[in-house]
Amino acid sequence: MTHPDFNPVEFLAGALRIPSISGEERAVAEYFVAQMQALGFVAHVDAAGNAVGALGEGPEIVLLGHIDTVPGDIPVRVEDGKLYGRGAVDAKGPFATFVAAAARLASAPLRARLVLVGAVEEEAASSKGAHYIVDKHAPTACIIGEPSGWDRLTLGYKGRLLAEGRWEQP
Repeated sequence: MTHPDFNPVEFLAGALRIPSISGEERAVAEYFVAQMQALGFVAHVDAAGNAVGALGEGPEIVLLGHIDTVPGDIPVRVEDGKLYGRGAVDAKGPFATFVAAAARLASAPLRARLVLVGAVEEEAASSKGAHYIVDKHAPTACIIGEPSGWDRLTLGYKGRLLAEGRWEQP
């Protein structure tokens, strides 16, 4: 059972109010860690700056999302029952959903160890947070909270290619 004072909408709204452009995620990572600790998780900010929380024992399941955003400001507001703000969809929202869902299980006897990772610098070419944790876990399953529309599930990525070019004409 989730803590009686926990409000998932206010939880996400609090994260949305904290700017977290790639490379500048420390404040939002600390926010997520503090919230996870209050909900019964063992949580910390790791050496890469990721917000990491865990609960339960048994085979490991990683719930991975990213907590950085692209530049820009979208005022945090609720309008027509929808919460708006930079990162609400991509991807503080999915990570906050992982936290809220896992918190509901915090007092139940789990037969798995849930490890939640709010990764940093996903919106940057470095993908620093994901690269840092890749050899730190060997989960039975990893679920990635990346948006693909409200009615879809992302099953995989085709990859990413970054290229820098220079063209000259005589």
